[in-house]
Amino acid sequence: MSQTVYGNLELHGKIFPFLLDGHYVHIVQQAFQNSEEYIEKDYSSIRGVTSDNRNILFINCHLISTAFNAKTIFSIQGYAVSVGNVGEPCDFSFDRMTFYSEAINTFYSPQNAIDKQSSDLGFLAKEWNGAMSIILKPFEETSIAFKFDEVTICELNIARYINTKDDTEKIGDLITSFSYCFSNKRMPNDICKYYLYLYDFLSFVNYNKNIPFEKILLETKDSTGKFSQVAKVIIFTNASSYDGNTRNTIIADDLPKEKLGLIFKKVSSLRNNDKRLSLYYPANFQERNVTDPSKWLSLALCFEGLFTEINPDFKEKENVNFKNVKSLIQNTVQSIDKTKLTKKEKKYFSDFEEHIARYEGVLEEKFNFVLNSNPKILKTSSNQNYGKIYAEYRNKLAHGTINPLGDNEIEVYRLLRAMIYILLLDDIKLDEKILSKIINKVFL
Repeated sequence: MSQTVYGNLELHGKIFPFLLDGHYVHIVQQAFQNSEEYIEKDYSSIRGVTSDNRNILFINCHLISTAFNAKTIFSIQGYAVSVGNVGEPCDFSFDRMTFYSEAINTFYSPQNAIDKQSSDLGFLAKEWNGAMSIILKPFEETSIAFKFDEVTICELNIARYINTKDDTEKIGDLITSFSYCFSNKRMPNDICKYYLYLYDFLSFVNYNKNIPFEKILLETKDSTGKFSQVAKVIIFTNASSYDGNTRNTIIADDLPKEKLGLIFKKVSSLRNNDKRLSLYYPANFQERNVTDPSKWLSLALCFEGLFTEINPDFKEKENVNFKNVKSLIQNTVQSIDKTKLTKKEKKYFSDFEEHIARYEGVLEEKFNFVLNSNPKILKTSSNQNYGKIYAEYRNKLAHGTINPLGDNEIEVYRLLRAMIYILLLDDIKLDEKILSKIINKVFL
């Protein structure tokens, strides 16, 4: 479907003609007396019909009213348009949502469909006469499925397209798809939610946020269990051409199949539970190895937040002397008579109490705790005290002293990236060899 789309939409019980241009929808030919119908607000969805009689659903709309010249525009996060244009109107509910992306192909290569033991790959021989045969494995041998929740199964499948036309240059394609299969039908307001789950997971395995999707489909299931496409979805992003590769991204073969569902669920749930998510991943593949003081500090804050979340009492558990002294100070402070303090003094007193309760050791100790807990995974280039280097540079940045990054600070940055992934996967309990392979591929 072209980027410019015409049709009619329904809003406030009235029908208006629209023009879709990029991620803006213009309501055209609007009478001035109708301008009061529109105020700046958000709509989860607005429905309409295109000029070629297809149902269209605008997703996450923000209305921008310009009443003085009677123009109305709203921005959208994306839209869905029905595949068919005859028969019953499309309500955009779905039993399966399927995605196609080069990032999905990288995570689970279509080459996995080729049976290399049964195929006769003659071109590998020293003398090749042009004859060869390629055998593809059955679908059930190349599909990967895992539970996302009690009513949702995620599937990776490799589709095969064979072209036997005389005038074609390609004899076929192998393409990997990712699907959510639902036990209960999903509604249109679920579209962006499941899109973001997969987007966040692919950002995680690629360690960058440049994840374009070539095609997103909504499908329904009939009484026989057969799926059919009902709508195509477009989600607007800033993603450009995908540039990942299997050498430095996490792929399906790097992860134990029995833990793939746990990892997917953990990573995809971060958006709801962790506001640091936007700071975890660089914008694209090229920025993975580029840093500056601002990026360095952002990564440090991510590390400290994750560390505190996972190890809230690590110092007390590691050091009984620390625990005893902290308890002594807290008891002493609590025994002080505060009745004679002024209102402002009580406020400062409360602040000090809170700082004592939160204190869990210096930054140097936190950094070295993770570093020393993973000696086989986090290999350093020297025997320096990197925790001290981390703490000193981090505190300088936090207090406004912005010095250029030296070799030591860059080494700390390299370690920080890996440490964050180790902390993110902490409760998955991956085998050390598997975790080491992942960290080395992506970071070291």
